[in-house]
Amino acid sequence: MNSGGSTATCQTCGKAFTSAFLPDAADIARLDEILRSNAVAPETPSLQRMVSAGPIELGRYDSEIERLHKELDRLTSERHTLASYADRCRSVFAPIRRIPTELLAEIFEMCSAAVLIQLSGGTTPHEEPASLSMRHLLQLSQVSSLWHSIVINTPKLWSTILVDTCSWDECTVPPEVLLSLLQSSLNRGGNHPLTIEVISIPPHEELVLELLSRHASRWRDVFFAGADIESAKYLTAAKGNLGQLQTLDLSVNWPGVDILQVAPQLTDVTFRGEVAGVPNLPWAQIRRFVYVGEDWASQANCLSLLMRATNVETASFAMDLTAVSVEDPWQSVSSNLKSVILELADNPIHAKETVCRVLDTLTFPSLQSFSFWARTATGVAPVLPSQHFMTFADRSSFHIHLTRLQICAIITDKELLRCLSVLPQLRDLTVSDCTSPEEHTVITDALLQGLMDDTSLLVPRLNFLHLTSLLGFADSIYVDLLLTRAHGIAYFKAELWWLPARQREASSDMLNQLANLVSNRSLLFDFESGPRDRGFPFHCYQLLD
Repeated sequence: MNSGGSTATCQTCGKAFTSAFLPDAADIARLDEILRSNAVAPETPSLQRMVSAGPIELGRYDSEIERLHKELDRLTSERHTLASYADRCRSVFAPIRRIPTELLAEIFEMCSAAVLIQLSGGTTPHEEPASLSMRHLLQLSQVSSLWHSIVINTPKLWSTILVDTCSWDECTVPPEVLLSLLQSSLNRGGNHPLTIEVISIPPHEELVLELLSRHASRWRDVFFAGADIESAKYLTAAKGNLGQLQTLDLSVNWPGVDILQVAPQLTDVTFRGEVAGVPNLPWAQIRRFVYVGEDWASQANCLSLLMRATNVETASFAMDLTAVSVEDPWQSVSSNLKSVILELADNPIHAKETVCRVLDTLTFPSLQSFSFWARTATGVAPVLPSQHFMTFADRSSFHIHLTRLQICAIITDKELLRCLSVLPQLRDLTVSDCTSPEEHTVITDALLQGLMDDTSLLVPRLNFLHLTSLLGFADSIYVDLLLTRAHGIAYFKAELWWLPARQREASSDMLNQLANLVSNRSLLFDFESGPRDRGFPFHCYQLLD
């Protein structure tokens, strides 16, 4: 108990802290009356005791308040500790802690892939150090000791290497540090097969390529872009060590380079550049070949590459024909390809004559898929001369084995129907109207009517029809075509995309008809309005009998 009659505050007795001098309401009222009267204060012992005892009592209160503040601080601190501990106890039972480490590694790989896709194709000086060190993985490794162990000890996470020496001179990090970051990422990959994308130019390409060549035994999918043949000499250590290489994409001119000749698993090659710049390859084992060229020189006809690649099954040629001389002799080409894509950038001056020469040059006696369109979505569409195509088709026996045809070209509806008449085995047909530099409509009422003519049914085996259209046809005829084609077969699928320059909108009547077919289970309907492939909105219809 404190002196002065006050009660002490303690957890034992549970009594509240107070003072014996604390006035009640009557005491306060009497004092207010005296003060308002301005009279001489009476000789009241209680008032005199308050004057002398007041400072002591206020000191007691100050001490108690200070004590309570400390107690409040203690309680606040203890509550924070308790809350944090409870949260951490709950985290012990969090679902993510029960995910197997193998599944966590798969999740990390998917996150890493998304980052690498953004960096692929070149980096800025700010992005390059993060790309080389795979900073996104290092950040994941800092979450916990478990995550650190998974990230650092999973070589697959470090198996994609992106290097762009074009930005090295502008990086705030010196080249020797960048090279060290690359070395660390390569080492963390252990012996796991590598996917490599390298854009290398002097003066730093020598050190980068020599470092990568020391890991050549791990190369699986490789993309090289660089200046010229000089870059190849820095990869000499790779020669004879390419046992895992499967896919090769080159945007360099490496004429005569032979480091790739011994690569027993290499089957897929893409080359961008001049025909003369193609390196020595193990052609006998190549199954897929893509050529993106700038010319079709008579002395080095790019399709003559197929003469070397006798076992290629799929080939794609993107060519600029603007500099072609139609007077020069061309070499005839015959290949047992099963699939070929011709992407042509035409010379408008003699476009048709050039394409005629192309078709007259080729023979593909085993071809199953043929695609013919403009090299770019906004480029000049090539002319497809129907008579030359039909001669090419006859020479190549398309009536026996061609099952897929894709066309985006200048051709009339009647000419296209003539071409289709010699392709009885066709199952997959893609036709596109053209919008650049001017509109050209081939998907018309006449074309759709021709595809459902009962008297001479064209392409009777057709079960997939894709149209990219200016909507230059009647909706009712399109619906009739779908129903005619779907009738009597187990599976028929149709896609309709409409071009931004379309002549009109699809009618509500057609959409309602399709919706009714969906409800009757005669039609499976899919709609997507966003950009797709070449940026065209499209509707997709799939029909089942």
